[in-house]
Amino acid sequence: MTSRGSSSHKAIVVLLVASLVQFYVVLALAAPGVSDETTLALAPQSSPMGRLATRDNQPIMVNGLSVRSGATIMSGATIETGDGVGASIDVPGMGVIDIAPNSKVTVEFVNGELKVTIISGCAILRVKQGTHGQIITEKGVATSNDPNTKPAAVLDVCFPSGAPGPIVNQGAAANAGAGAGAVGGGGTNPLVYVALLGGGGALAAILGSNRGDNPSP
Repeated sequence: MTSRGSSSHKAIVVLLVASLVQFYVVLALAAPGVSDETTLALAPQSSPMGRLATRDNQPIMVNGLSVRSGATIMSGATIETGDGVGASIDVPGMGVIDIAPNSKVTVEFVNGELKVTIISGCAILRVKQGTHGQIITEKGVATSNDPNTKPAAVLDVCFPSGAPGPIVNQGAAANAGAGAGAVGGGGTNPLVYVALLGGGGALAAILGSNRGDNPSP
């Protein structure tokens, strides 16, 4: 009898403690001055997330699931594009990954590093200043920016299935239509590259060269 009574008392104490903990958690979250932002700030910081855009909002495969523009892409995801469907992943503060149609890649972004592993197909990695970017194939690192100075860069790699090696920084991925906005082999507008690389003077020069004899601004 004494043993059973002691066990019952212990069970009641455990239930009371659990109830009190839940009560104070709810009370704290409902208290004035405690916002959602404050609650989130107390949670562990997660790795960056990318935002997907696909050409004409057509579906592509992400980790085996069909998704469209606006989907959130997590680091480590496997991306597969179909025939005629390019895609772009914007990782805020780090850069943009442009993927050509008929490509399969994995993407990683963590600790200031943006990495694309091409299983097959083509991709362009446009990294911002301060981010270390690299494109990898089964042959190893195909290209990267300087890991120490981490300059802004545009990295272009194609690695078709069965090819002996990747085609590096020759515009092959741009010609293959990498990116959500690219149209069949046109690649990315060079003005986008200039803006990414911070070339304000170069941008003005390009715009000026397109004015011809027109004196208007």
